[in-house]
Amino acid sequence: MFAQWRRSPRYSKLEKDTSESSTDDHPRWSMNIWLVAAVLSLLCVLSFGAGWIGAQKRRPSALSDIIPSLPVTGLSRQQVMTLHEMQAAPPADGSHESAWDKLIPDGLGYVKHPTLAPELSVIAVFHQLHCLYTVRRAYYAAYAASIGQEFNRAGVREPVHIAHCLDYLQQSLVCAADIGIEPFYAGHYPDVMFGRQCRDFSEIQTWAAEWRVLNGSGFIFDSTP
Repeated sequence: MFAQWRRSPRYSKLEKDTSESSTDDHPRWSMNIWLVAAVLSLLCVLSFGAGWIGAQKRRPSALSDIIPSLPVTGLSRQQVMTLHEMQAAPPADGSHESAWDKLIPDGLGYVKHPTLAPELSVIAVFHQLHCLYTVRRAYYAAYAASIGQEFNRAGVREPVHIAHCLDYLQQSLVCAADIGIEPFYAGHYPDVMFGRQCRDFSEIQTWAAEWRVLNGSGFIFDSTP
């Protein structure tokens, strides 16, 4: 009789304890964080490596059969300005000019070095400054003999413009400071038949032409901006 009143057992799914769940998932979550960090670190390393390799490929390599250069890595700042002592005309008596002479080191830039220059050589920047100075002296000598004459279509009647150009060029030569070591033979002018690594001048010309502000060519033209 009582059997029919006996309740049958009922089963239901137990709710998972939240505290246990949090405790069990923590190691797994930490592992995921470390995995993500490792992947990101690997990606950073790969990206840096790819960028470095790309930069090395884009960097122009040294050319063969060129003159050596001085191992100079230091940088300096030059403030381009009007240097009146550089623009002054040479003394009529042909004496030295300290403002220009101080640009040339003891030895006039001629060197010998056991590996870079085993034979008599000259550092390019001092050769260039020497040529600029020689042209300057020749110009002023010619000007003194032809005062009052018009030199060209640009209307250069006085050496003011020329003085500026010579001054600016000497500052530019000192700033660029070509460190090539050029061969030199005693009793002769420096050998002009040698190779040296240069910037791609045609590339500079192309860029300048593309972004020009006027049409004209040569050193003297009538166009204005």
